[in-house]
Amino acid sequence: MTRLANGLADAGYAALRFDFTARGESGGDFRHKTLSGNVSDLVRAATHLIQMGFGPCALIGHSLGGAAAILAAHRLKTVRSLVTIGAPSDASHVRHLLSSDTEVNIAGRVFEIEPTFVNDLVCHDVISRTSQLGRPYLIVHAKDDTIVDFSNGQRLFDAAVAPKRLLALEEGGHLLGPRASAEAVLEAIVDWFDETL
Repeated sequence: MTRLANGLADAGYAALRFDFTARGESGGDFRHKTLSGNVSDLVRAATHLIQMGFGPCALIGHSLGGAAAILAAHRLKTVRSLVTIGAPSDASHVRHLLSSDTEVNIAGRVFEIEPTFVNDLVCHDVISRTSQLGRPYLIVHAKDDTIVDFSNGQRLFDAAVAPKRLLALEEGGHLLGPRASAEAVLEAIVDWFDETL
């Protein structure tokens, strides 16, 4: 995401990259994390950009952050374009990452969670919200993604209304590991924003 934010800035776009609450360098307790909280984080971030005079806005979200971006777009009139990367079409999909009722395994790291995390997931219908977006939507998904299967990207694309585009990467995995894959994604997003913003 750092490379993507830098690339967007180099292309002339203002880019705000942040960690969700309780991730990376953001404060908060991961045990209290929920998808609803991630949506609120995105809404606050986009609102801050608009208050600073930047706009129109676009959202980019990776993995569960992609689902959060879809959900947040409905609360933000200023969002003119959306991109998701490796996003699940069903928020409950992340249940396979749970190593127990109180732990989640993310990229080999185990975090404690509370039951509210799982209970909150079922409150969000990502496919329904996707069908109601009414904004340009670029779906990026690698065919070799073993965390969130490529079929999720296909379901999001099928649910979305035009204008929409599916960038199906032959390789890249869930984290877009190969540099060539990451560069292809950056180029596709810059082109998409040039067309839709």
